[in-house]
Amino acid sequence: MIKIQKTKTLETKDNNNSANCIAPNLIYGCFGGCVSSYCYMSRYNGERVFVNSNVDDVFNSVVEWEKNYVKEPDQQDPVYTMVDIA
Repeated sequence: MIKIQKTKTLETKDNNNSANCIAPNLIYGCFGGCVSSYCYMSRYNGERVFVNSNVDDVFNSVVEWEKNYVKEPDQQDPVYTMVDIA
């Protein structure tokens, strides 16, 4: 089942692992084969995928976050800001 919704959490958060920030999710859940066995998502989500329809709001959240971000060379990239968009 696919459910269309609007994400309520529109906060891009600092991160310094695989990306410089983490954006709000565009999609939550999956239809992978592991959902009925070892997947932790099955406890919370079952066999559903939530697709957030307010994509512009998600991207604007990243734009607002980047206004106050000063990029320095790091493990992600020496020049470009890396954004984790799920």
